[in-house]
Amino acid sequence: MRSPLTSTASSVLLPASLIPPFPQPVWGQPWQQRLFKRIVAALMLVTALLCLTGCGKQGPDSKLVKRAIALEFGQAQLELSQQLRTKVPTFQIERVAIAEQTPLRIEGQAAYRIQGQYDARVKFPDQRYRQEDNDFDLYLQQQGDTDTWRLAIPQEDAGTASQTWQTYILVDPSAKST
Repeated sequence: MRSPLTSTASSVLLPASLIPPFPQPVWGQPWQQRLFKRIVAALMLVTALLCLTGCGKQGPDSKLVKRAIALEFGQAQLELSQQLRTKVPTFQIERVAIAEQTPLRIEGQAAYRIQGQYDARVKFPDQRYRQEDNDFDLYLQQQGDTDTWRLAIPQEDAGTASQTWQTYILVDPSAKST
């Protein structure tokens, strides 16, 4: 006969509703595991993209684009002034907003087609005005592995139906000559 003091745990049966559940790990539920995996994958993707964009050149900066716009705008003003036989106005290119930048090759050199909008202030001897939201579509060609860039203007040859390029060097006015 057993004594009431020596009873074993196996002799005591508790209903299942009274048994405390085992603690679940923090990411124990299937939906939590999927969420965790997606968050980790997104963080890895963002990190990879940041690392990749740090590699290589990103193309011309807005200062260079501004100089290219000024070169084209100045040529147009010069031609117009010659036709009208008026004095060439002074101008200043202001806000440049690049909307699209597409890498390509022009005559074997790295280049970019750059599109967007700009504002310009134009000053005639007796009048001043501001042109806002002018569209631009430029081709900028890089010269080898240097920081030298050229404005490339496509020239259509009607006789051969081929395209050639007229290029103009973009000089940085703040660069010191040696």
